[in-house]
Amino acid sequence: MKMEHEKVQRISPLVRRITANNPGIFTGPGTNTYLLGLDETTVIDPGPGLETHCETIMEASRNIKEILVTHTHLDHSPGAKLLGKQTGAPIYGLVTQNDTHQDSSFRPTALLSHNQVID
Repeated sequence: MKMEHEKVQRISPLVRRITANNPGIFTGPGTNTYLLGLDETTVIDPGPGLETHCETIMEASRNIKEILVTHTHLDHSPGAKLLGKQTGAPIYGLVTQNDTHQDSSFRPTALLSHNQVID
């Protein structure tokens, strides 16, 4: 089965997935971005800085409440900057201590801490 990139797939009533068009040895068919919620959306791992991917995320989300970045690999975090500029939503994550294969330009608006709960 061929992967359909930039298509919104419903995983559960409150969770949707969008696979970026960046297939490769490390990303498999493409980086997965997750959208949680309906009226207000939390974006998890906005993916690469591809405008088409960010446009798909924006079209699928009524109101982006926040952006969460689980790690700063180049296929997971660069999209946060684009989405943050377009929406003004806070970006949560950690700044990398090692810039080998990491997005060293990633700058969250709020740092996450161990065991932090995000409502």
